[in-house]
Amino acid sequence: MIAAIPSVKSAGPEGLAGFAENALKTLEKQELKFQESFVKGLDPGGDLLKTPKFLKDQFARWDQQFTRPEDIALVAALKKQILEISAINKDVIRDKVVENTERLKLELAMKAVSKTTQGLQQLLSAQ
Repeated sequence: MIAAIPSVKSAGPEGLAGFAENALKTLEKQELKFQESFVKGLDPGGDLLKTPKFLKDQFARWDQQFTRPEDIALVAALKKQILEISAINKDVIRDKVVENTERLKLELAMKAVSKTTQGLQQLLSAQ
């Protein structure tokens, strides 16, 4: 079966300017994707940083199990310590993600410079 060829949009600007423009647009899109994923990951209500479900369930069981005022006070102190440890853990995770983000940005920038340099060398050698 023979089908008509759809019309093709004309190519963007040619030469070095077009290459640079396309490379920058592509890099900006990739950087935005990374930023969105890191922001989503560091959301305090997100899966990574919220209090785990098993802790919430354990707290609820303790609330039902212990009824004496002395026990309630001990459980409250224990809950406070557990939540403090959880907060410290969240800070460590957040710092590690920020550190990895900065490292990833640097690696991507270095790769982009390398690829751009290689592309320019190929373009110049072809002319």
